Amino acid sequence: MDKKWNGSWIKEARFAELLPLNVYHKEREAAPPHHHDEELKNFHMLVRKEFVLTDAYKKALLNITADDYYKLYINGRFVGQGPAQGNYYHYYYNKYDVVSFLKEGTNVIAVHVYYQGLVCRAYNSGDYRQGMIAELEVDGKLIVKSDQTWLSRKANEYISGGIVGYNTQYLEWIDSREQVPDWRNASIDLSGWKSCEEMEDHEYSLFLQPTPPVSVYEIKPQHISALMFEHADEVLVNTTRVQGLNGTDVEDLTEAEELGRKQVLMVAEFMKNRLPFFEKAAISSVGAQIAVRETRRIDGVYALQVEDVVQGRRFEDVIARSDYSIDIHDPSGKGVTATWVKGDGTYDIPYRCLLSAAQKGYLPDAAYLPRSPCHHSFNALHGNRDVCRALFYSTALR
Repeated sequence: MDKKWNGSWIKEARFAELLPLNVYHKEREAAPPHHHDEELKNFHMLVRKEFVLTDAYKKALLNITADDYYKLYINGRFVGQGPAQGNYYHYYYNKYDVVSFLKEGTNVIAVHVYYQGLVCRAYNSGDYRQGMIAELEVDGKLIVKSDQTWLSRKANEYISGGIVGYNTQYLEWIDSREQVPDWRNASIDLSGWKSCEEMEDHEYSLFLQPTPPVSVYEIKPQHISALMFEHADEVLVNTTRVQGLNGTDVEDLTEAEELGRKQVLMVAEFMKNRLPFFEKAAISSVGAQIAVRETRRIDGVYALQVEDVVQGRRFEDVIARSDYSIDIHDPSGKGVTATWVKGDGTYDIPYRCLLSAAQKGYLPDAAYLPRSPCHHSFNALHGNRDVCRALFYSTALR
């Protein structure tokens, strides 16, 4: 350690009862057995400590870390988050200058502690090492330290939506009805809050993080007409269209590339001359190449119909399921027609759609799905990359 800590490592009660799991092994040795309580994965804990400042102060420093991660608030205001990931035998803590966050009278430190619980490359987790440690010094004097007087409770609004990213992260569903109101502020209803478990000894060797805490700041979106800014100074424009050219002909593709880029310049010039706030706008990037919506088709054993999509129909030989609506870009004129899916918003794509009526045993690429009287409609839905990806994998598996 690079400092002596007066604060104690504090945990949620269920973790305090558990011994750490061994998740380490040598490269050529088998991994040790790993049995983790599913109820303690993707675990969000809220922690708070109220204290009173009666004298004037000039300097205030807060040292803090948590396993696996924390978000720190003082008097309802966001301070920072961290730490950078590390192993328990060389674990990082962060130091914050918090003088501007404090006030005379009652103050509250509130911490959202997250324990993921997966053994993966994203977090050093899955070992039941959970909790936090913190100390606040004001004008060189220790004012607050983590101990059993800190209160905690589970944040029940976070619900797992499944594990994704090669077993590295949880999709989060948030039930706002379960949120604890104003938990980051002082003088709240503390029913349901319990004392943290104070660990007399812990295995961590703590070192000041050599890099600054991650920078977090707010950028408010701006809305102008039909354009939505994802960032304060950048907007995505999806508006070019090239028609009447053959996507399988190299010369037509070259012409389409040229026309598409000319349209980009025309749109940019229009926005600079006609839209407020765009007078000094510049193009930051364009698509790497023209996107082709439709070329060849096969005569399939079955061709998905508009009603199959709109009614959200199910098939016994389903090979993919989609929620992408019909989105037709008129190939002979202008405008877009959108048709939404009824029911739960999803529909099946049957295996028969992938079978050629003329060539038995032939499975085409997803881009060549059957022609039907509504083939423009079908192309409008399977042109979505997620649908194509599902059909591609399904074809490969078959």
